[in-house]
Amino acid sequence: MIVEVSSSDRITIELIDRLKSLGWSVGEISGNRVYVEKIISIDNYRLRVRAFIDTNKHTLHVHSFHIEPLKLTDVDEILEELDPEEWSFNKEGGGVLFWRNNPHEYKYSDPKKLEEELLEALRLGLKLDISKLLGLDEVIHELVEIGWLTLSKNLNIEGRRCITGSKGTVFIEFKALIIAREAEMSLKVRAYPIGVTRDLISKLRSMEFKIKESKGIVEAISKRKVGLSVLPKLLVYVENELSKIID
Repeated sequence: MIVEVSSSDRITIELIDRLKSLGWSVGEISGNRVYVEKIISIDNYRLRVRAFIDTNKHTLHVHSFHIEPLKLTDVDEILEELDPEEWSFNKEGGGVLFWRNNPHEYKYSDPKKLEEELLEALRLGLKLDISKLLGLDEVIHELVEIGWLTLSKNLNIEGRRCITGSKGTVFIEFKALIIAREAEMSLKVRAYPIGVTRDLISKLRSMEFKIKESKGIVEAISKRKVGLSVLPKLLVYVENELSKIID
């Protein structure tokens, strides 16, 4: 028996798959809502975010979030960052549950934007140095030490590196968004090989890059998610493997 999936259902399925790839778990289905949850650990805090997909409009909405440990005396500063007219709260267990009063009024096309908004509110409300808590400062320092030109803003980080050899020059560039000690990254390579084009393309393919070649220039891109502490090791690995080709 063949079951046809409508284009409307397909959009919802793609959104669910996207959420799963970002660490969300699918919960119950109620009417036109598919509920999803994600747990994020930040320093000594545990954040549980609950959202839902409107299957009619294919949009993502925040339903609520719970953070613990948290005292009611700390709530006001978090609400100031979120907008106290939009949110309500109540004590629950060892923490506080916040829920959006009119969740349908606020939609997100990208789950990462939803997470960024909540993490930024908590960072400011609880006066946390997220970069330090996640270990981002140490990673940036490590990248600089090994020769990467690195820039960062909030939880976004990017870097560039140029390697040269007798058989060409390679520029490597990455951009990453840091969420809960993981890096959602885009890694790009632009190479000017001399007599080793086939070897270079073969190596890039083995490292799961998508490749485009034109007029002797090889361009490649790879998107992946890695642990934050693994990021420098991954970049060093890519750099070393490509250096072997052009040396």
